[in-house]
Amino acid sequence: MKNTTYDTKLRWFQFRILHYILTTNRSVSKYKDGQDGRCSFCGAHSETILHLLWKCKYVQCFWNEIALLINRKCVHSHNFTFTQSLVIFGKCNKITTDKICDLIILLAKFIIYRSKLQNKPLYLNIFIKELYRRYTIEKVISKNSKKFINDWTPYLALFKGILV
Repeated sequence: MKNTTYDTKLRWFQFRILHYILTTNRSVSKYKDGQDGRCSFCGAHSETILHLLWKCKYVQCFWNEIALLINRKCVHSHNFTFTQSLVIFGKCNKITTDKICDLIILLAKFIIYRSKLQNKPLYLNIFIKELYRRYTIEKVISKNSKKFINDWTPYLALFKGILV
């Protein structure tokens, strides 16, 4: 994670996932009267970290949209899919990722959680706009270094035709 981003908010977010201390409706319902423990998106299942970030049918659609976009627009990606292990832990023995792919996964989880907190649906365009915002910030920080350009070049096609 240290190689993925310097953003302390994202690092803290992943830390809370890994240590199972990310607040969900289920965890809050244990301590707060009147709190519904069901998923903010589907409303059908108990909102655990695993359900919220992976198992919910609406979240699964979101991950599938991102995977389809990566496979369609990124020439270096062939039949890329997300797995439960890759999403929750950031690692999967069967899938090789790079720094930007790891950032995409981390940012997507953050967008899912933020959408839950704001009681908003998941939209791919919102995610892409946030990813582009991160790209522009990192571009300034890196002073457009050769390493930065090499890291991001395979993913720049993600932004074409989506951003207005």
